[in-house]
Amino acid sequence: MAAAWRTVAEMQARDLLRRRAAVLLLVIFPMIWYGAEAAAGISYAVGTGILAIAWAAATAALFAFVAARHVDLRLVQAGYRPRDLVAGRLSALLVISTTIALVLGVVMVAGSRPTRTGEVFLALVLTALISTSVGWLTAAVVPRELEGTVLLIGLVGLQVSIPLSGVANLFVPYYGPLRLTDYDQPRIGPTGPALHAVVWALVIALVALVLWRRHQLLAAADDPPTGDAYCRRDDGAFQP
Repeated sequence: MAAAWRTVAEMQARDLLRRRAAVLLLVIFPMIWYGAEAAAGISYAVGTGILAIAWAAATAALFAFVAARHVDLRLVQAGYRPRDLVAGRLSALLVISTTIALVLGVVMVAGSRPTRTGEVFLALVLTALISTSVGWLTAAVVPRELEGTVLLIGLVGLQVSIPLSGVANLFVPYYGPLRLTDYDQPRIGPTGPALHAVVWALVIALVALVLWRRHQLLAAADDPPTGDAYCRRDDGAFQP
């Protein structure tokens, strides 16, 4: 099972890429959102694009983890380790979300000509990282995609209403990417915002992992595999 996480990553990537219409919408929606702001001459159009990518990446993670609930249960019962499922699925989501983010980054750099293009791309990568954790946590909290999508819209919209100043920055997960692309504020360098984003992504992922693991254990207890070909491991899962 050494390559199990790679198998899960390949399955997840194939599943997402087969949904061409959904992937296309995840690309088009942020571009439209950014394009509307840029066409209106709004100076914060790049920050708007960052938030659009935040929603798109989080939505992709939400749908992936919700759709995989029953699949993950069967895979655990078949002997896959939970850490392989998590590592594989997160790897696929991060690669796809980061690719989409970088494509939008090229569009934003060409359209807005920001003075610090490197920090724009860094902000996009950090956004994909945070949003993958946010989408995973949302999937662990709500049972269905509709409620999760509405919740993500509210969470992303809330980022706009919180001013990037003072102690409130500590409680804004997307502070790092937004600060890197806010040219109305003095430049502070990428280290602080990047560290802030990574810490938030890890904290959110840790909470999501605890809730996801608990859900898997409860589901396994309610739906144990049948037959004599399975035995329970020390961690509570089943294996052949």
